[in-house]
Amino acid sequence: MRSPFFSILVPAYNATDTLAETLDSLAAQTFADWEVVVVDDGSTDTTFELCCEYATRDSRFRAFHQSNGGTAHALNAAAHASRGQWLVPLGADDALVVNALALQHEVVLKHPGCGLFTWSWHQVFEEVAMEASRGWPTGDCAEERDLANALRQDSPGSPIFERELFFATGGYRRLYAEDYDLMLRMLATGARWIHNCSELYVYRRSIHSKSNTLRPQLQSVLEVYGLFIDENKLDDKTRSMVDRAQADHRAELARVEFRERLATGEMRGMRRIFMRGLRFKSWSDRWIWALPIALLSPRMLRWFMSNSDRRRGTD
Repeated sequence: MRSPFFSILVPAYNATDTLAETLDSLAAQTFADWEVVVVDDGSTDTTFELCCEYATRDSRFRAFHQSNGGTAHALNAAAHASRGQWLVPLGADDALVVNALALQHEVVLKHPGCGLFTWSWHQVFEEVAMEASRGWPTGDCAEERDLANALRQDSPGSPIFERELFFATGGYRRLYAEDYDLMLRMLATGARWIHNCSELYVYRRSIHSKSNTLRPQLQSVLEVYGLFIDENKLDDKTRSMVDRAQADHRAELARVEFRERLATGEMRGMRRIFMRGLRFKSWSDRWIWALPIALLSPRMLRWFMSNSDRRRGTD
């Protein structure tokens, strides 16, 4: 059997409410040389039955079931079951715009020897169907990036992996930031990376999205950086970039903790947490924001919040 150009890997867990829109966006693609490998990761709803319905209607859809093992485990299972040259991870609540694969096919052919691609994503908060039905105009919107670009942002785009590179790198590890970890490991091997700046991936933001759980995401990215340092012999320049990225993420994690404690009224250690997370772009900005808050005692801050709540209650 001839191998398809793209294999779209869809890990699904209790995704009955969103999966149909995801799969419909793939069935509507203007580029037809693809397969979809859906791995039901031990769902307790009718996710697997829905996958089987699509597989019955279109042989390019293939459905698999496994006991629950997490996103990375399901993605690896889908990759092993796939037959395509290029592996495209896709969330079970996300979608691709109607000509996404056609445009990405053009980009891949224009950059032979490149094993890693990313494309930009467009965020929506409700149904993805409307956004997925629109197409992007043709045209080359690709740029080459490197490890330095990846270290400056922990969400560098939705990835597309060349099959041999994926398996040579070891596939996904069971981390919260599994895509980012795999991308860094690929770049560490010298793999070329091309970013397609067209917003071809439609990302659904909901209360269940990973982006709404920022603390574990930041903690996982810090774990990724630690592994990257331990597993690679880094030159001074690269180590400096990783150290800076670690410092930025530790500061962001402290800011998240500060906001969480502020919201819950837990005041112990607030000044220390705030100062640890204070990493603005300039020293003037740091002092402008730091002095009014950092000098407040927990008792004063608690009084201010309680009085603010009381005033809102009388409005």
